[in-house]
Amino acid sequence: RVLVLGSQSCGKTALLNALCASMEASLDVARNTTVTMRPETSSAFVKLRRRLASNNGGGVKDGEEFVVHLVFTDVPPLAAAKQEKHIRKLSELFGTSASPGDRLCDLAMLVFDCADSSSLSHAKELESALLTKETPRVYVGAKVDLVRDNLDATSVMDEAVVHCRESDLEPPLLTSASEIGLDGGEESANVLSHLARCALCGEPGIEHLKSKPYEEQKRRDAARRRKMMWLGGIVSVGVVVAVGVGILLGGG
Repeated sequence: RVLVLGSQSCGKTALLNALCASMEASLDVARNTTVTMRPETSSAFVKLRRRLASNNGGGVKDGEEFVVHLVFTDVPPLAAAKQEKHIRKLSELFGTSASPGDRLCDLAMLVFDCADSSSLSHAKELESALLTKETPRVYVGAKVDLVRDNLDATSVMDEAVVHCRESDLEPPLLTSASEIGLDGGEESANVLSHLARCALCGEPGIEHLKSKPYEEQKRRDAARRRKMMWLGGIVSVGVVVAVGVGILLGGG
């Protein structure tokens, strides 16, 4: 269950049309979009293969292949704004920033136009307003084929990279509706595979992708605390032994 969020004209609807179009559908159909007025749902699937530890104690081996069905809900900006107001009202009433619909999705797909800094800012605002810290998310830069030599677009993409790095997330996935569907569908499969692995974070045998903010930092901090507790235990035992020896020697 993937919620697709982004500003108007950021390219999210065209991306979904291209990802979810059948092989017989022309790319022109995928590109011809209208303003999304209400949440619209579409779906696609991708095959993944688990990677399992080898029984002989070294390396990994290929495991079972399985199908991941991705159900996308394209959320128009107006609906997202209404939800933001709803969450803010609940926060004022109950003093909490948790979203009541946190588990309504397994992944939030935050789409921005690679050449539009305001589009990226809007995506970050939606992330802050609608998502809780436990909601997996991925940033997706659209229309990258139109801006490869555009310096302004480079600064927007760099800003997105910095934001994801500071939030301990995967770097933005850069793609476009034009590139999806070409080269035998390889780009489409790559995008869907990336999204599926972000949604399945923590699933055994699936390559781990950083889709929860600060998750790696929390893991490092927890490991550091365990190490400090272990060292503290050793020091405490050493002190007790030293004191005991001193008492025995003193008594002798």
